Amino acid sequence: MRILASNPDGIGDFLLRQPLYAALVSAGHDLLLLVRPHHLPLAPLVAPGALVFVIDGDPYSEQMLTPHPAVHAAAAVARDFSPDLLLVAPYQWTAFEERLAEALPGVPVTALSGRMFRGDLRGGHDWPSTLRPDAVAAVHEDEPETEKNRRLAKLILGGDPQLPRPRIVATVAQRTAADALLARHGLRRHDFVLACVGEHADNAVRNWGLEDWAAVLAHWVERHGRAVALVGSESERAASERIREMMAAAGRRAVLIFEPNAPLEPLIGLADAARAYIGRDTGPMHVAAALDKPVIAVFGGGHWPRFVPAAPTGLVATVGVPCIGCDWVCPFDRAVCIRDVPRESVTSAIDVLERGERSDRPAAASEQGASGAPCQAAHPQPAVTAPLSASRQGGSTADGGANRQGGSTADGGASRQGGLETHRAASEQGGLIARETVPPQGQSTAPVSASERAAPGTLRVLVHQPASTTIAAMLRQSRERNHDAQRRLHAQERSLRILHSEHAACLPDAELRLRETERTAARLESRATLSEAALAAAESQNAALCAEIARLRSEILRAAEARHDAELRARALETERAALGRVTLEAGARFEQVSTELAHAQADAVRYRQYVDDLRRSRWRKLGLKLGAARRAAWEDRDDMR
Repeated sequence: MRILASNPDGIGDFLLRQPLYAALVSAGHDLLLLVRPHHLPLAPLVAPGALVFVIDGDPYSEQMLTPHPAVHAAAAVARDFSPDLLLVAPYQWTAFEERLAEALPGVPVTALSGRMFRGDLRGGHDWPSTLRPDAVAAVHEDEPETEKNRRLAKLILGGDPQLPRPRIVATVAQRTAADALLARHGLRRHDFVLACVGEHADNAVRNWGLEDWAAVLAHWVERHGRAVALVGSESERAASERIREMMAAAGRRAVLIFEPNAPLEPLIGLADAARAYIGRDTGPMHVAAALDKPVIAVFGGGHWPRFVPAAPTGLVATVGVPCIGCDWVCPFDRAVCIRDVPRESVTSAIDVLERGERSDRPAAASEQGASGAPCQAAHPQPAVTAPLSASRQGGSTADGGANRQGGSTADGGASRQGGLETHRAASEQGGLIARETVPPQGQSTAPVSASERAAPGTLRVLVHQPASTTIAAMLRQSRERNHDAQRRLHAQERSLRILHSEHAACLPDAELRLRETERTAARLESRATLSEAALAAAESQNAALCAEIARLRSEILRAAEARHDAELRARALETERAALGRVTLEAGARFEQVSTELAHAQADAVRYRQYVDDLRRSRWRKLGLKLGAARRAAWEDRDDMR
């Protein structure tokens, strides 16, 4: 089967699909991957042998809602490929896939039970979705991406495939590019850690504190002698420089590697050469995990636990607040889910990694996740959960805030309550075809990655309990937001009551106006009835006038045609007269010429006759005749010559 797979999202999403694409290729299917330009260096590693086409443009742009050259180009390449299936791989697809499916009628579409991207959550657009997949893998939004990809593989290949964790191998060119960077910055292979810890205005809410990163990186340098390579986008350079400054003396072992336009080729080589990765949830984190590097990552609750890295070992730490899954629309002054991760858990993981220990100790019952991987599950009290959920309904939503577009609940609040059953019901109501069932409510609401199921105990996932003071502060902010929302609600109710009273006061006047209007309408109706006969007469007169006008128009047309014919004849006669005049002039000129020539001929004849007469009368002629030296010509005896 020939499969066209769309990948409009980020580096991590694309990498996490590597087991899916490897399974499809192993089953004998041909792949054509539609990728973003920054995916291009990864494509041969993720799906060796697959065809690749680069999407020219931003698939998430509003411009994709209308006919776009990028869609036309992709559709043309797809038609040449003749796909048997269009695989919409992301959970949250884009307008690009919508238009591409329309441009490929007759090609079956397979997708997840997700939704269309509609812009920023705070001010999203009501973009209509027309995508109707023929086959749908029913998943919950908060399931790990590895599990979503496994569901897609099950839907396409059948059976119950168990996909391995994502794995890639750096190419020689990528390692060579990395060696050049290492030599330039004085680093040695496997003697430095790759750190992506910077931030900019748009992702600062998703990052740990800069001072926390500085502390744990300084610990790694001072305790274990490792160098640090700080990487990221150019917009994160300033924050990375501040972190290096806050590392004090240890900052001398930290280097900033920020290449122009952040090329992915040397980054893959750097991750391959690094001892480990440390940082937040980023694309480089998933690159390092796929290269079998240990990963130490500090996560927040915005997308937890969808993008837990499939790393062979390391630590993933977060704080289990009740508002996990907010899509980073945080209603609080600070993101407790990531900012309150204790430094000790990260430094402990660094020490364990450097000692070469594995965190595969038997976990207590309270630390066992649903898959058996160690984690510290958070169980917030109902008294905490209810106000926080209410704050998401009243506070943030009233501010134009965190109402999740197309999520598993319709009112934007407590979107995780109702669990997988609510998501399944929403998918069925949306017209999606469920090809597999969603796990029933009551099972694990914090699933772990496929790598944890394959190798329990290798990657620790720590969900820290928030401190009581933190919960109290969150409750206080929630109450304040609820109070503000209730105050605004009361003000709106008062405004509604005032409007209602004003409308009630205006009602008698409105009734009087209505009765007057009814009387006026009755008078107009009677006048209209009386005018019907006049209207009929006017219509008959109008018909007669129309007929007369039509007759006059026909006569005018005939007269115009006659006039036109006369003008044509007049022009023809004028042309003939001019031609006759030219002929007359030419004949006169010829006559004068002939007359002149005749006069000249007559003069010549007289002259010649005189000459002949003179010749005949000459004595020499006569002497010649007598002597026989001359003879008489025949014409000389003619009467007219004598």
